[in-house]
Amino acid sequence: MKKIVKVILATVVVFISLLGLKTTNVKAATLIPDYLHTSKVTKVYAQGKANVSLGADPTYDFSLITNRALSSNSDWKFDQFAYGKDNTYKRVATNEWVNESEVTCVYSVPKGDVLNLENSQRIYRLDYKTYSLVDSGKTLQAGSWLIDKLLTVPNNQGSYVQVATNEWIKN
Repeated sequence: MKKIVKVILATVVVFISLLGLKTTNVKAATLIPDYLHTSKVTKVYAQGKANVSLGADPTYDFSLITNRALSSNSDWKFDQFAYGKDNTYKRVATNEWVNESEVTCVYSVPKGDVLNLENSQRIYRLDYKTYSLVDSGKTLQAGSWLIDKLLTVPNNQGSYVQVATNEWIKN
């Protein structure tokens, strides 16, 4: 009899913990780099020496490559990131890096990732010509939503997650 009570109590605890979901932001560790987009001619940098501090990620010195740049309104694959003194950089070619704050980055999210919303959110659409987000006039209701991509927008405009075809909400 005691064993049955323990099993029932354990089941109730697991069930209650599953119901206690809160709004979650997509974590960078789960993101898969997809591509980045340049809205203007974008400077390219070379990665220099690493500056290592105990217990911290290394930072690197970056120097401007003066004879190359990425063209305006172009998409580029990136495969790595590195921290500079004040910025994060994305690698687009062998030792060619761009400043993350100057480009729009698009990441794929692992299949099945869910965003739990406690409140309704404004829905934006992405204007693919300008890579700007425009208020759609729609609202996404509170609930659990599958997400597909994450978009980081330059100039401290934040990040957005895709919840449907060209429907994005602020992350």
